[in-house]
Amino acid sequence: MFCGTNAFTPTCRDYADERASFVSRGERRGIGLAPFDPEHNSTAVLVGEDLYAGTVADFAGVDSIVFRKPLRTQQYDSTQLNSPDFVGSFSHEVGLLISLLLLSRKSVSQPKLSFYDKPV
Repeated sequence: MFCGTNAFTPTCRDYADERASFVSRGERRGIGLAPFDPEHNSTAVLVGEDLYAGTVADFAGVDSIVFRKPLRTQQYDSTQLNSPDFVGSFSHEVGLLISLLLLSRKSVSQPKLSFYDKPV
């Protein structure tokens, strides 16, 4: 599977490897798997048959999500994700780790940038 912004219309395409050549097997909406804008930070990792993604789910880039079908973080809930910059995602035999940068809401006049590793 390959996912991309597709001119602000996130799209994923499934391919099969047939005799050292990739053959298209279909196309589907990529909302929640790829950002709308190539300037938005995002990350994804495939663990077994499950694809985990950290991206934005709206055109304006304000609905940040961590997504695994059919689950996602709450929509527009800054207590779960507050303007994250997704850095990377890694799978390991004990689980999955999504790394992101968050802006702390403790002080409006002096925001604090923090680096978090969130096990999923």
